[in-house]
Amino acid sequence: MAEKYAEQFLFWNTQIGTSITELRSQLAANPRNVAQLADAVEGLQIDLETLQEFQPGVRKVCYDYAEALPNIAKAIRLVLQGNRALGGVPVQTHQVPNHDIVTMHRKIPELPIVTFTGKYADYQTFIKSFHLKYDKLDIPPAEKLLHLQQAVAGPPQLVIGKLQATDANYELALNSLEAEYDKSDQVLSEIHDSIQSIVQAKNTPDSLRSTYYQLEGLLATLHSHGEDIDVNPPLCDLIISKYPVDIVYLISGTDILTITQLQKAMSKYTAMRLSVQAAVGPVDSLMLAPAENTKKPLTSVLYGATDKPPAEKGKGRSPKVKSNDRTPRCAFCPQKHYSSDCATVSSLSARKAAIKDRCSLCF
Repeated sequence: MAEKYAEQFLFWNTQIGTSITELRSQLAANPRNVAQLADAVEGLQIDLETLQEFQPGVRKVCYDYAEALPNIAKAIRLVLQGNRALGGVPVQTHQVPNHDIVTMHRKIPELPIVTFTGKYADYQTFIKSFHLKYDKLDIPPAEKLLHLQQAVAGPPQLVIGKLQATDANYELALNSLEAEYDKSDQVLSEIHDSIQSIVQAKNTPDSLRSTYYQLEGLLATLHSHGEDIDVNPPLCDLIISKYPVDIVYLISGTDILTITQLQKAMSKYTAMRLSVQAAVGPVDSLMLAPAENTKKPLTSVLYGATDKPPAEKGKGRSPKVKSNDRTPRCAFCPQKHYSSDCATVSSLSARKAAIKDRCSLCF
């Protein structure tokens, strides 16, 4: 019992500090909002009266009431100042009960319950939200069953939708939903399908960031269901496929990264790209691409990464390249296309093998 009241004391001592800050803010506002000021005064009074209930002598518990005295003194002064600002009329507050002080006396916004349509991965969130909203209400189980039936659609509606509104059927409905949808293996299957359906990111900061967060949320769910994502090679290949292969190659270098390492590196890389975009404006791609109207094309675009450009005029080492000789050359295969577009050697491991000991940053 002493530990219970000690926890409550710590909560209200923290809460009164928040209320003090809020009332100070309302008193400093110019112009003042009378309604908000009155609410702030009332809130602080509630917290003050509640905290004072813990004064030693009233309850024989083990805590240091002295540490709350500075907050109590501040609260008393601010309540008086707030009442003067409101014209000297004290704000009426609710009476705080002398028994167990567990909940606040302020209205807490209700959390909406998203309709459950039968997706296994959504079941736990749905049922917890339902219990949080309706278990605290003093209504009969039959009425809770009606609310539960209205909160489901599709296949779950077929499971419990025809049950008559009786107290016994409420428990039956809960058990039926649990038996049908509380299945971890089905949740894992749905998450893998969700990862599979994610479209590969484009080579832009916003697209990379969007894909990163989609994958991160799904991977976190897999981890919460006990799956070790870093010892699953097929899953690793699937995650890699959701990013442009050139970007994966750039951030991994010559290392074979785990999913956790890949996601961490991708987060840093995306943050860097976003920072550069904020500084210099949108950049479609960090990869070099040919420019039709450029007077002096980049040699890496014109001749390929492994070829030498022609000698300058007058040196006689190589014939002058004709103006229409703009055929790209692939670094990974003998075909004539840009290295980034190579479909013959497309996997990360194959490209690493193709370049061997050459500089990976050049490709």
